[in-house]
Amino acid sequence: MIFDRLNNTLTEVEPRSFASLMELYEDSYIMLRRLIPEIETIDVGLISIVPGSVPLMLQILSRHKFTTTVFLTHRFENGEQVYDDPGLTVNIYHDARMAEVSVDDAIDIFGIQLNCRQRTDLELDKRWELNKFLNKWLQYCLQEGHSFKFRSDISDKQVS
Repeated sequence: MIFDRLNNTLTEVEPRSFASLMELYEDSYIMLRRLIPEIETIDVGLISIVPGSVPLMLQILSRHKFTTTVFLTHRFENGEQVYDDPGLTVNIYHDARMAEVSVDDAIDIFGIQLNCRQRTDLELDKRWELNKFLNKWLQYCLQEGHSFKFRSDISDKQVS
């Protein structure tokens, strides 16, 4: 939704538009901050385990003054086989309060390579799809009860 100051009204953002992409970035940032509220203090990989749910893995890939890059994935185990899915690298822009799936030098999860120097409707559409997926996945993770918040009620003896 965008607020029109001239008419004092809220208008629906057109899906797959630049405005809707920016809205997805903002929503994803809010959900990531709920999922990882103490992100500034984390400098290692963590696992969120919720009974009845697949473990959620977090790894801090890089940290700069205004940007943190993380890798988030579910860790699936099938006997001796272990695999991560979906496995997303996410850039979190703290100053802009936005988060986006990283598409630098990678083939996205939909199988289409994006050229970051080329700003086409196709690229906007694919970025929208990727970030809509991230948004829905973050909603799911939060609904499942995942969190990377440190719990003060757990003593060191209980954590192995």
